[in-house]
Amino acid sequence: MVQMSSRWLNLSIWRISRADNVLSSWGECASSAAASSSSSSVSKLEVEYSELPLHQWRLLHHLHRLSDLTISDCNDLTISPQISRAFTSLESLEFRSLEKLPEWLGELTSLRQLNLISIRHLQELHENMRQLRQLQSLHLHFCNTSTSPPQWLGELTLLKTLKITYCKGIISLPESILTNLQELYISNCPELYRWCKLEENQMKLAHIKEKFI
Repeated sequence: MVQMSSRWLNLSIWRISRADNVLSSWGECASSAAASSSSSSVSKLEVEYSELPLHQWRLLHHLHRLSDLTISDCNDLTISPQISRAFTSLESLEFRSLEKLPEWLGELTSLRQLNLISIRHLQELHENMRQLRQLQSLHLHFCNTSTSPPQWLGELTLLKTLKITYCKGIISLPESILTNLQELYISNCPELYRWCKLEENQMKLAHIKEKFI
């Protein structure tokens, strides 16, 4: 299913659900000119419940202005060089309901916002994510992490907003990440909540302008 209005050709946001044929055959089922016209303005794409390997999503070859991508409940996120080029301008990325994170995540060096929602086997953040030097906002929600965020996260000096919700395995925050934070949101993380309430740690968080704990 592809959700579009009667004026879908002018929409900048597409949501594709259970429609692998759209992902795989875009540009073939319609004329090349029509495909180019309808996809040229798309800046945000949401894809859910796809059984098609990501490297076969031909639609991505036509989305030259794609800056915001959400992928949910998709099984195979193997990538190809051609698809990788389609992601060079991504600024916002959200993964939902995945088994694990794809290894190519660290290659998206233009990312400013990253949301990781219900990643079932996320033992720790991939070290290649330390390449995301433009990242400004990170949200972890319902992730089965067994450790706290790594120290190298502090290398992402532009990271200003951190949200951690329903991640019961996270018990503390590394000092390295706290230095540049301006916004901190913590909800339904019992051990992390207790860590934040310790007097010594409240001093470490004192400079953060917006705190919701």
